[in-house]
Amino acid sequence: MAKDYTGAQSKATTLIEKFGRTVDLLKESRVSADPDAPWEGTTTSETRVEDVYAVFVPLYGETAVMETVAALGGTVNRSKNCFLIANVAGQDVRTFQKVVDGSKVWRITQVNVIQPGGTVLMYEVEVDG
Repeated sequence: MAKDYTGAQSKATTLIEKFGRTVDLLKESRVSADPDAPWEGTTTSETRVEDVYAVFVPLYGETAVMETVAALGGTVNRSKNCFLIANVAGQDVRTFQKVVDGSKVWRITQVNVIQPGGTVLMYEVEVDG
Protein backbone atom coordinates (compact mmCIF):
# COMPACT_ATOMS: atom_id res chain seq x y z
CA MET A 1 0.00 0.00 0.00
CA ALA A 2 1.38 3.41 -1.00
CA LYS A 3 1.93 5.99 1.72
CA ASP A 4 -0.27 9.08 1.61
CA TYR A 5 1.90 12.24 1.82
CA THR A 6 -0.92 14.80 1.68
CA GLY A 7 -0.64 15.38 5.47
CA ALA A 8 3.07 16.12 5.12
CA GLN A 9 2.34 18.41 2.17
CA SER A 10 -0.23 20.31 4.22
CA LYS A 11 2.20 20.63 7.16
CA ALA A 12 5.01 21.91 4.88
CA THR A 13 2.66 24.49 3.36
CA THR A 14 1.43 25.61 6.80
CA LEU A 15 4.98 26.06 8.14
CA ILE A 16 6.17 27.95 5.06
CA GLU A 17 3.15 30.27 5.26
CA LYS A 18 3.68 30.79 9.01
CA PHE A 19 7.41 31.52 8.94
CA GLY A 20 7.85 32.81 5.39
CA ARG A 21 6.83 35.79 3.33
CA THR A 22 5.31 36.26 -0.09
CA VAL A 23 7.40 36.48 -3.26
CA ASP A 24 6.60 36.51 -6.97
CA LEU A 25 7.80 33.96 -9.50
CA LEU A 26 8.72 35.16 -13.01
CA LYS A 27 8.87 33.20 -16.23
CA GLU A 28 10.10 35.03 -19.32
CA SER A 29 9.81 33.90 -22.90
CA ARG A 30 10.78 35.50 -26.17
CA VAL A 31 8.64 35.32 -29.24
CA SER A 32 9.01 36.82 -32.68
CA ALA A 33 7.32 40.20 -33.00
CA ASP A 34 6.26 39.07 -36.48
CA PRO A 35 6.24 35.29 -37.03
CA ASP A 36 6.64 35.85 -40.78
CA ALA A 37 9.76 38.02 -40.23
CA PRO A 38 11.61 36.69 -37.15
CA TRP A 39 14.77 38.59 -38.17
CA GLU A 40 13.04 41.83 -37.22
CA GLY A 41 13.41 41.04 -33.53
CA THR A 42 11.61 39.52 -30.63
CA THR A 43 9.36 40.63 -27.84
CA THR A 44 9.57 39.35 -24.30
CA SER A 45 6.45 38.15 -22.60
CA GLU A 46 6.31 37.50 -18.90
CA THR A 47 4.30 35.15 -16.74
CA ARG A 48 4.15 36.23 -13.11
CA VAL A 49 2.70 34.23 -10.24
CA GLU A 50 2.19 36.60 -7.33
CA ASP A 51 2.04 36.13 -3.58
CA VAL A 52 3.72 32.73 -3.38
CA TYR A 53 4.80 31.85 0.16
CA ALA A 54 8.51 31.20 0.57
CA VAL A 55 11.12 30.96 3.31
CA PHE A 56 14.50 32.54 2.53
CA VAL A 57 17.43 30.35 3.60
CA PRO A 58 20.89 31.95 3.37
CA LEU A 59 23.25 29.03 2.77
CA TYR A 60 26.45 30.89 1.94
CA GLY A 61 27.37 34.52 1.67
CA GLU A 62 26.06 35.61 5.06
CA THR A 63 28.87 36.84 7.30
CA ALA A 64 28.12 34.51 10.21
CA VAL A 65 27.92 31.48 7.93
CA MET A 66 31.14 32.40 6.09
CA GLU A 67 33.00 32.95 9.37
CA THR A 68 31.81 29.61 10.71
CA VAL A 69 32.86 27.79 7.54
CA ALA A 70 36.28 29.50 7.67
CA ALA A 71 36.69 28.60 11.36
CA LEU A 72 36.07 24.97 10.47
CA GLY A 73 38.78 25.14 7.80
CA GLY A 74 36.47 25.36 4.78
CA THR A 75 36.27 27.87 2.00
CA VAL A 76 33.31 29.51 0.31
CA ASN A 77 33.69 29.84 -3.44
CA ARG A 78 30.53 31.77 -4.20
CA SER A 79 27.38 33.11 -2.67
CA LYS A 80 24.55 30.60 -2.54
CA ASN A 81 21.11 31.17 -1.13
CA CYS A 82 17.78 29.49 -1.55
CA PHE A 83 14.07 29.76 -0.99
CA LEU A 84 11.87 26.93 0.24
CA ILE A 85 8.61 27.27 -1.67
CA ALA A 86 5.46 25.31 -0.92
CA ASN A 87 3.64 23.47 -3.67
CA VAL A 88 2.07 26.04 -6.02
CA ALA A 89 -1.24 24.77 -7.38
CA GLY A 90 -1.22 24.47 -11.15
CA GLN A 91 2.43 25.56 -11.53
CA ASP A 92 5.73 23.73 -11.91
CA VAL A 93 8.26 25.96 -10.14
CA ARG A 94 11.07 24.37 -12.22
CA THR A 95 9.86 26.36 -15.26
CA PHE A 96 10.46 29.81 -13.70
CA GLN A 97 13.67 31.87 -14.09
CA LYS A 98 13.41 34.52 -11.34
CA VAL A 99 12.16 35.11 -7.80
CA VAL A 100 11.09 38.67 -6.98
CA ASP A 101 11.40 39.39 -3.25
CA GLY A 102 10.25 42.96 -2.70
CA SER A 103 12.69 45.13 -4.64
CA LYS A 104 15.29 42.34 -4.99
CA VAL A 105 15.28 40.07 -8.04
CA TRP A 106 16.99 36.69 -7.68
CA ARG A 107 18.00 34.55 -10.67
CA ILE A 108 17.06 30.90 -10.21
CA THR A 109 20.06 28.62 -10.75
CA GLN A 110 18.60 25.28 -9.72
CA VAL A 111 15.33 23.84 -8.44
CA ASN A 112 15.21 20.65 -6.39
CA VAL A 113 11.80 19.08 -5.90
CA ILE A 114 11.13 17.39 -2.59
CA GLN A 115 8.61 14.86 -3.81
CA PRO A 116 8.20 11.56 -1.99
CA GLY A 117 5.75 9.17 -3.55
CA GLY A 118 4.74 11.57 -6.33
CA THR A 119 3.40 14.26 -3.96
CA VAL A 120 5.26 17.59 -4.18
CA LEU A 121 5.92 18.72 -0.61
CA MET A 122 8.02 21.76 -1.49
CA TYR A 123 10.68 23.13 -3.81
CA GLU A 124 14.22 24.08 -2.85
CA VAL A 125 14.98 26.96 -5.20
CA GLU A 126 18.67 27.96 -5.34
CA VAL A 127 19.22 31.57 -6.36
CA ASP A 128 21.97 34.06 -7.23
CA GLY A 129 21.52 37.75 -7.03
